[in-house]
Amino acid sequence: MYQLTKLLPTNNGKNVVTQGICCDVLKGNPLYKKLRLFLFETDHPFNEWHHSRILEQYRLNDLDCLFHRSCRGLHYISPTPVTAKTWKIMHSELKDINPKCPLVCLRVKPNKYVNEKEIWYNSGVIFNNPDPVNNNSDTISNFLNKIWKCNFEGDIPFMLNLVNYTINYESE
Repeated sequence: MYQLTKLLPTNNGKNVVTQGICCDVLKGNPLYKKLRLFLFETDHPFNEWHHSRILEQYRLNDLDCLFHRSCRGLHYISPTPVTAKTWKIMHSELKDINPKCPLVCLRVKPNKYVNEKEIWYNSGVIFNNPDPVNNNSDTISNFLNKIWKCNFEGDIPFMLNLVNYTINYESE
């Protein structure tokens, strides 16, 4: 996999506003207020064993999954909402891989590091969901399809929740 030798913050690390996808519902059908998206990230160079374990959690829970490169690791996003209980269990199974998880928001804009766009769209898709039309979110599927060309299907009204936030480089 492509590895950057030095991570240079964009805009000298000052006041860079980015965008993230949230794990919870923004609005829509109240039935989905107790559901969440399972988001995960690794902040270290590619590790096949970690990658396999993460994808196995998506498979065991019948979740479609997009994974893509970031400058420091991989991001994982599913358009399939899960219950809060399942969300907590999945995170507990993977907490040794990234102690900063659980994630409530995951960056979806490649503007944290100089040249990040060169690797950001290097992605893969796993289709685990036996009934994606009835289990995947329509707005999240469309959002992921537009950016990463993944061909997810979905028809449930779990609304996409995007937020803008300033990157804090000091916490890196």
